[in-house]
Amino acid sequence: MRSNNIKNLRQLSPEERKEFLESFDVIFFDCDGVLWMVTGGPIPGVFEALQRLKDQGKRVKFVSNNSVRSHAEYLERFAKYGMANVQEDDIVHPVKSMIWYLKRHKPNAVVLPLVGKAGRDLLVDEGFNVVDMDLDTTTCAAMGYFVLKHGPPKVDYVLADVNPSAGYIHLVKALEYLKDPQCQLLLGAMDAVIPLAAGHTMPGYLEFYNFLIKHSNKQPIVLGKPSLLLADILKERFGITKPQRCLFVGDSLKMDINFGKSVGFQTLFVLSGANTKEDMLNTEECNQPDYYAESVGDFMQLFVN
Repeated sequence: MRSNNIKNLRQLSPEERKEFLESFDVIFFDCDGVLWMVTGGPIPGVFEALQRLKDQGKRVKFVSNNSVRSHAEYLERFAKYGMANVQEDDIVHPVKSMIWYLKRHKPNAVVLPLVGKAGRDLLVDEGFNVVDMDLDTTTCAAMGYFVLKHGPPKVDYVLADVNPSAGYIHLVKALEYLKDPQCQLLLGAMDAVIPLAAGHTMPGYLEFYNFLIKHSNKQPIVLGKPSLLLADILKERFGITKPQRCLFVGDSLKMDINFGKSVGFQTLFVLSGANTKEDMLNTEECNQPDYYAESVGDFMQLFVN
């Protein structure tokens, strides 16, 4: 461990503040638990800090593991909290990363989207051949009839991400497609927990993924944090040639901090979401950040003379 070397943003000297602010050009923010809570409003001081960073010439981007929200919902939320100048291209989430991957490997792919409605709509808008989940297949008997009638169906990729409407039948149907040796499994958000409010979380989607992996015996291709394939996407999308000149800000040690460090970004852990300070001090070195703060709002203190 090297926890004694983690710097508290609030305790930086004036010289250290200046050095820190001059050390990065691009700053990536996770969203849920960092900018806002899933079930609540914005975290105090966050959007004032974001605007101040942009005024200082920093390129501010957002890397979320949440594909459940549509582009319109993301932009509406940013505008509601005082940032109307955020563009769709400023936001990266797992379904968008899946689209990036598919366009490079098989742009005419037939896909089964075990994802939320917003993600499915985005795949359709991008021109992919999307196989319907046949939502009327809601019983084991109906699932059996589907399998017997159609046999092993042909799909190039099964796309799995957080989908509040998915259930057992959907997973079983996905497994029918994955029986094809050529069909590959793409996974999105790998979060073990989802922060709802201060001190309160709910389970993530990992158990659904584990079900698919176990029963399909497939090696998945992961495109959510902390996958290094996501690093390639960010570098290409935002023209990053010097990772050390980027700062990654997140509330999850295993998802955000581990990802940022593995890419070569500087990392800042905030205590407003999934993990605690105690977690930070006791985690493995690969998950320990360069800096930590109570919240993104602490950036405002860096601009105080």
